[in-house]
Amino acid sequence: MNFYIAKIRLWFKHDQGTRDLDFFQDKVNVITGDSSTGKSSVLKIIDYCLLSERSAIVKDVINENVMWYGMVFYVDDKPYTIIRPSQTVENSEMVAVFREGVFLPEKPEAGLNDIRAKVVVKMNELFNIPKKLKLESKVKLNYRHNLMFNYLTEDIIATENTYQDLRFFRKNEYVKILNDLFKLAIGVNEMKRQELESALQAAKKEENKKKDAQRKEQESQEKYEKTKQEIATEIEELGLGDVTYFGDNPIAWAENVKTVVENCNLQFKNEKANQQRKQIETELSEVREKLGYFESLEKEYKTYQKRLERQNESLVPLDYVKKHLSELMTYQETGRLLRELTEAWQAIKESYVPDMKLPANFDKSKKDLQHKEIELVNKWKELNPYHIDQKDIVWLRRAILLAERMEKELTKEPKQAITEEILIQCAETIASLEERLARLKAKNDNAIGNLNETIGKYFKYQNGISEAYRNYKPVYSMEESMLMLEGEEGEYPESNVGSKSNYMFLHLCYFFGLHELLLGNQNKNIPQFLFIDQPSIPYYADKNERRVDDDNQTIANDDQEKLTEAFKLTDYFMREMTYNGHFQIIMIEHAGPEYWQNLSTFETRYEFRNGEGLIPSHIIKK
Repeated sequence: MNFYIAKIRLWFKHDQGTRDLDFFQDKVNVITGDSSTGKSSVLKIIDYCLLSERSAIVKDVINENVMWYGMVFYVDDKPYTIIRPSQTVENSEMVAVFREGVFLPEKPEAGLNDIRAKVVVKMNELFNIPKKLKLESKVKLNYRHNLMFNYLTEDIIATENTYQDLRFFRKNEYVKILNDLFKLAIGVNEMKRQELESALQAAKKEENKKKDAQRKEQESQEKYEKTKQEIATEIEELGLGDVTYFGDNPIAWAENVKTVVENCNLQFKNEKANQQRKQIETELSEVREKLGYFESLEKEYKTYQKRLERQNESLVPLDYVKKHLSELMTYQETGRLLRELTEAWQAIKESYVPDMKLPANFDKSKKDLQHKEIELVNKWKELNPYHIDQKDIVWLRRAILLAERMEKELTKEPKQAITEEILIQCAETIASLEERLARLKAKNDNAIGNLNETIGKYFKYQNGISEAYRNYKPVYSMEESMLMLEGEEGEYPESNVGSKSNYMFLHLCYFFGLHELLLGNQNKNIPQFLFIDQPSIPYYADKNERRVDDDNQTIANDDQEKLTEAFKLTDYFMREMTYNGHFQIIMIEHAGPEYWQNLSTFETRYEFRNGEGLIPSHIIKK
């Protein structure tokens, strides 16, 4: 996140004017000087202008002379201004004036809407703080939480096991949120991992749900097909039509059967039609009875005719024998026998000579009856199109139940909503989430290694740590929230590395490595800014006084070399950062400019010496 502080302005009381502290981007802006000159209050003023709930600015000298504190800062090359009143007025800490652009009026005034809480919301937006971010600590994140990675204060710069000055912020929630924020800072996105795991679980659940739905759809389809077959069989059994006529359209089946059943039901209930039908049936019965007589008589007459024909045919052989008898035999007895047979058969033949015939109007009467039958049948069909004479109330009840069943079970054919394409899509979604989760886990696993790599880069460059640890490798412990040194043999890392000077170098390597990693990860939440408070602390016996010995040396030669190495390390870090982007350091230091005068990124901005400090002497005297 491209952030830097351009100016701090103090408005003095009693119309005594203002004082500006100007700072540069891509520089180590150094404020040096004697003790008790207000150097360390610069961080407290910065933090107050960055909307701390409670000011830590000392009342003596500073607060008693300052009416307003203001700061101009840039976010992504766009200027903003925050102005806050000193803490001499009750509830003044609730007030904050926020303006886009450079806003430095001669006499600041706060309006009704210039409230700290509203400015915090705006700053969250500038610092790209997500509105909905669930942290394991359950603390609601705001931009100020990330400032713990921007302040290397004098209280921790040379400590053994503290790398974020959480006490500076004076709120317990910073302790709770440290682990969450550190993981986010180095690229361990636990929240994203949980989000992907939840999404993966939901996707698998959705896939199982769709598979179950598809299985139920298939079962419903099978049941539907079985029902269709049962109903088709019953339609044919009841004589309600041929289901093949409607093809594979069960809705047409149902409509047809419903129509037939309704009409049959109407026929059963149509009393007039029933009476007409019965009358026609009676007439039809009489006609068919008469036709039966005609058919019987005709049949008997034909039988009679056939008998006569057979009789005549039976005498043919006797005539033949009589005609050719002389050719066959000449016996007298044979001739006599033949004459007797001939006489007997002739008597029989004469006795069967028909003397009766069918009446002359027989055929016409029969045809009239047949026409009458056809006429009556047609009339009966008109009154009985569904042949209810062949059905009864039991049949009708079955037909009605069948029609109801068809309307209930066939008119809504199960749809195959869950297709194979949908299941393939579910599988692809799961595979994609699994791949993203695997990549994220790999990235999370590599994050601490990446941090150790960037820290190691500056550890290798520095030349100030004790010779005994030169070949060690720095390893950050997330469990202990501190930097340790691992020996060449890979033995258990050591946290106790002796002198305050060693710890100071470890702190510098940690902060420099962390911010290089943030820049590489394009972190948008943590400012590209670092406040370093007095790297020379380990080298002054009394950190409240800058001692000078007989050779006009403030500290021993060996310590001077180490302090110089600390500044060289800082200069190297700034050159690396500004080569790839932008960065700003504001440094408070006891040592003088001679230590960094040859370092390209260092800029001595202010020296508080000879009675002059943050609050000018003429203001204090007045």
